[in-house]
Amino acid sequence: MFIRKYYLPILVFLLLIVGIGLYYLQTRPPKDPIVIIKPVEPLPKSEVKAPVEDTSQGGHFHADGTWHEGPHEPVAETPPAAVRSLSDAELAEIPEDMPEPDIPLPTDLSDSQALNRWKEKYIAEWQKYIHALDLPIKRLTTEIDQMTVELPPENAPDFAAAKAKLLAKKRERHKLGVEKNARVHKSMATTDKLFADNIKSK
Repeated sequence: MFIRKYYLPILVFLLLIVGIGLYYLQTRPPKDPIVIIKPVEPLPKSEVKAPVEDTSQGGHFHADGTWHEGPHEPVAETPPAAVRSLSDAELAEIPEDMPEPDIPLPTDLSDSQALNRWKEKYIAEWQKYIHALDLPIKRLTTEIDQMTVELPPENAPDFAAAKAKLLAKKRERHKLGVEKNARVHKSMATTDKLFADNIKSK
């Protein structure tokens, strides 16, 4: 009776202890292996130096044993990098605006092929116009961007001022380009409306 009454709880308790022990062993991180590092002694350096001797003829021997006549020439210092500054005259040369392309509308607004040819020519001429307007700024931007970044401290303010002037000019030109593109789209929409009205009236 005693064995039957306590046998099952004791067995469950023992299994629980074994299970917890196995789980603990599996989740425990492995210990790092002990690494023994031997100190390495540096090799002894050779203290023997070849003498550098002056001769009576005005020359001298080098450490490798070669003879050199006369004194060494002084090492030439490299000049500081050239800085591309941007003058007000160069900024003034950038045109504020240029004459816009003037492409007259086709006489017969009901001819869809003529209207399509006009649109293609109109867009192509405007693209050339915008490109020509931006070309001087792109040229100056490329010149300034190709300059070396490692500038002497005394030239850094000139470089920063040139970049700032050019960025201001680019912002103005971008605003002008947005206005002109809006005008082109409005003109195209007006032409399409004229074409549609002309077709309806016929």
